[in-house]
Amino acid sequence: MKSAYERALERLKEQGFEDAPPLTPAEKKKLRELESAHEAKIAEREIVVKQKIAQHAAAGELDKAQELQQKLIEEKQSLRQKLERDKQAIFDRAAKRKKK
Repeated sequence: MKSAYERALERLKEQGFEDAPPLTPAEKKKLRELESAHEAKIAEREIVVKQKIAQHAAAGELDKAQELQQKLIEEKQSLRQKLERDKQAIFDRAAKRKKK
């Protein structure tokens, strides 16, 4: 399994950044913490929402269950976007430091 740092480096290379900025140990730790927090938040939301979906499905409220499923998808996408913005901010700071 690749680390958050390795996955981010791959994305940078895909975007044309061959010489990715070196990260400090603190920045690498922050990336790991962001990934971990993100995974925990998604898992928590999935547990809660899937229980509600099951309750609505059991009660025959399929429209409500489907609506909750769609909201979960949107919420996960929003959380992923926030994670990517937070990680990009770390790389931006590292790139600025490298230019100095």
